[in-house]
Amino acid sequence: MKYIYHITRKSDWEDAKNKGVYRHCTLDSGEGFIHCSTADQILSVAHYLFRGMKDLVILIIELDKVKAEVKFENLEGGFRKFPHIYGTINLDSVIEIADFPAGPGGIFKLPVKILDISKTEGEEKKSVIRLAEFSIATIYASDFEKSLDFYTRVLGMVKSRSMDGGEGVGTGGVLLDAANGLLTIYLEGGRARAEVPDRRAPRTCLCFRPEGGVRAAYEALRREGVEMFGEYMKISENFHMFVCADPDGMAIEFAGQP
Repeated sequence: MKYIYHITRKSDWEDAKNKGVYRHCTLDSGEGFIHCSTADQILSVAHYLFRGMKDLVILIIELDKVKAEVKFENLEGGFRKFPHIYGTINLDSVIEIADFPAGPGGIFKLPVKILDISKTEGEEKKSVIRLAEFSIATIYASDFEKSLDFYTRVLGMVKSRSMDGGEGVGTGGVLLDAANGLLTIYLEGGRARAEVPDRRAPRTCLCFRPEGGVRAAYEALRREGVEMFGEYMKISENFHMFVCADPDGMAIEFAGQP
């Protein structure tokens, strides 16, 4: 990994340029470090900590140029390790600044600059498809490991943290980052696939907008062998959709631009 990222106010960055060094209030608090992210952590951090804030920018930081100690860790015991800078950020380590405006509804999207860097670094998770938008939901799984594999390997979500303090197995659950939201999968309370009523007309429980368009996601999931409910639907020229099933037969809708 060559780059890490830090979200801040544009005014704080301008102040840092005047002072010759970037300093954050968390250095002087009990934490003692500056919070940063990898490319695939930016959106979950932004929607958790910066929702509704304006005039944000992302500092693109070249890791090898940072003079302070950098540790990849999760002090809350979660699955994902975040880069923490134990000291100020020297300005020559910040190779570029990316504006980070929120879109409609306060939803953030990764700037093109960072998407390009992620692709060249190979940081993006090798998943069948990638999700663009998602809302919080809770589902139940009769086979936790099978469902976890489906939502992480097939749909491209990443584990955020366990809900039981362990490894997300047994009677607990696990939080999964999915673009701008969190999905909670619980093993407890699951029901067998055969108990799902009327599989020909399922109730949609989750809805996503996939990156790259709906048609590409449909073809990719079909090649993966994911079960489909009905046919691909062209609602209008600019709105297509389809519905597939997770391993327990729960319906997942994908809709948006073709």
